Amino acid sequence: MERLGIVDDPLRQQLVAHIVDRFYSALAEILRAPSMRGQIELVDCRGLIRGEWYDELHPRNSGYARVAQKFDQHITARISAEGLESMSGPEANEGMTRAASAATELAATLHDDDLLSELGRRATLASVDPSGVVPVDAEFRGAALEGMTDIFLDTGKAIFKRVNRQLHGVMCGDDEDNAADREKLKSVLGLDDTAIAGVLVQILVGSFGLLPAVATVVAALLIKHVLKPSLEEVCDIWGGMLD
Repeated sequence: MERLGIVDDPLRQQLVAHIVDRFYSALAEILRAPSMRGQIELVDCRGLIRGEWYDELHPRNSGYARVAQKFDQHITARISAEGLESMSGPEANEGMTRAASAATELAATLHDDDLLSELGRRATLASVDPSGVVPVDAEFRGAALEGMTDIFLDTGKAIFKRVNRQLHGVMCGDDEDNAADREKLKSVLGLDDTAIAGVLVQILVGSFGLLPAVATVVAALLIKHVLKPSLEEVCDIWGGMLD
């Protein structure tokens, strides 16, 4: 640009943005070819890094982290798409029903630490080989590997803490992007656990990018503690209405 006499910084930025946009459009056009479908994924990172550049080519660590997070989200969503989201028609309904029933059974039969350990175990397996994660059912193997119980439990706690916070933001926030999920959750509150679990699994897989087998355990924890008040809480509210 300097050799061409282009020294105005805003103009330089506009030119680079135009070049990058044309390159992205060219890649997208290539991927639309029938022979390329399902072979390569295109992750749009344009505009992701602002003011976090080390030089004209390389981001700072914080910028790299943004890009890595975008790739992680895309990969996770792609893996999840091979689960419940890839189903259609009766198959989708059957898969969601099985997941909801499994979450309800897990919530009713397992203690918290067992659920958290199972969550950590499934998530750990998924990080190594997503295809090797146990199916969407109530099968519970526990932290069977010797010496791994605490690791799985800590991993499960960390995952549940993060997802619990995110789901709270969906349910109790006012972000328009989450409006559809918020209405789905509100529509099933007060219904039976299976109905709540069905919506939870759908949101955890579709919006949060969790694998169905992982989402099932998270849903079990949520309906057990978050979206299902304890008997004491119900009685306190009920008693207050009688005064």
